[in-house]
Amino acid sequence: LANLLGYKNLTSKAFRALPTDLRKEGLLTYGFNGTGRGRTKIAALTPQGWQVARSLGVPSERPATNAANQDWIRRLLTTKNEITMFNLLLEGDGGAQSGIPRCTLCSMMGYSRPDSKGFRTPLSSLQKLGLLRQ
Repeated sequence: LANLLGYKNLTSKAFRALPTDLRKEGLLTYGFNGTGRGRTKIAALTPQGWQVARSLGVPSERPATNAANQDWIRRLLTTKNEITMFNLLLEGDGGAQSGIPRCTLCSMMGYSRPDSKGFRTPLSSLQKLGLLRQ
């Protein structure tokens, strides 16, 4: 949701207030995806929310691939290292979502030390955007 609306800071007051306002207007609802520890909270448009979205030109069908999501995420990334790290993470684990060890990612980016500033900076940026967990 934040990506679609152009927000970079997922913890800003403006972004946090938006879903609350949309929910109060009956345009958004919350649910859960998955089970157990892998369970995540998701937001979904209500039928009334879809009406408003369609009137604004949002297609009613989901993209066939996650390419659209990746495109939005790449727009949030501002440096070459952030883009490189994001692409390595997408391609590196073959879509298994099991992750890549920190030391491995560090060497894939051409750094010998995981505590180097050149490695830590894009790592921190991806974490702040909510794209990476450690």
